[in-house]
Amino acid sequence: MIQFSVDDIIIHVYQREHPAQLSHYSQHARFIDDRDLNKDGEAVYVIVSKGLSTPKYFIVAFRTSPLGYAGFSPCIHYEYESQSLFIGAGNIIKIYRLSDHQLIFEDKCAVGIWGWQKYKNVIIAQEETALRVFDLQGKQLWEMYVTPPYDFTIEGELIHVTFEDVFETRNLLTGKL
Repeated sequence: MIQFSVDDIIIHVYQREHPAQLSHYSQHARFIDDRDLNKDGEAVYVIVSKGLSTPKYFIVAFRTSPLGYAGFSPCIHYEYESQSLFIGAGNIIKIYRLSDHQLIFEDKCAVGIWGWQKYKNVIIAQEETALRVFDLQGKQLWEMYVTPPYDFTIEGELIHVTFEDVFETRNLLTGKL
């Protein structure tokens, strides 16, 4: 388990283990999404609380693979302004808006997700075989397929992606060449 905080939000991430205090978290939860725990793969629990004195919990639990190798550990990005929680683990991507407990986006990656990166007003999901660009509220703006290993750099409103013998420059907001 790993625990970290962003401002007044505390986030617990469990992989391959059942949280010992799950019954406590569940009793005090405002929202629980555990519908994907019945699928194949290894368990991931993301438990979010606000404040320490009398926290109310937001729980997301699911099974996924691959998990814990080749860089496919759970990755989280919390966007404070929009109260959006970007979750990636194994081949699963989920984005929630915490303010009203809405699932904004959900999808499976072809292989797995490596992480999130914020640049100005976008969030980039870096996957094994794709790059996805989202706005700060969690709406997917565009995606492009790549082959590993690949690299990208950002200059202003342009993203430059290099893979195999391909070099593409796209508009960061629209994905257009």
